[in-house]
Amino acid sequence: MPSEQQPFLTILIPFHHEKQTIVGVLTQLRSRLSGVPHETLLIHDDWNDPTLAVIKANEVAYPQIRTVHNTYKPGIPGAIQTGLDNARRGTY
Repeated sequence: MPSEQQPFLTILIPFHHEKQTIVGVLTQLRSRLSGVPHETLLIHDDWNDPTLAVIKANEVAYPQIRTVHNTYKPGIPGAIQTGLDNARRGTY
């Protein structure tokens, strides 16, 4: 959990069949947010999305990620709401 003195950032990334690009996105985030307390929520609509296997294979390299399933209507608005519902609460 983030400390009381330090802000905490949650990044929401809805995805749909992004197996070719997701590792590059995570690598860029890790590089640019080095030293910043954060989590990255990867939100999906489809349990059969091949991106999930790529994420699973890279979990050790990216410990700040969490994958959550969109529990609302499929699409970006539902994915964003799911992400907001699942974000850790830090100080702002």
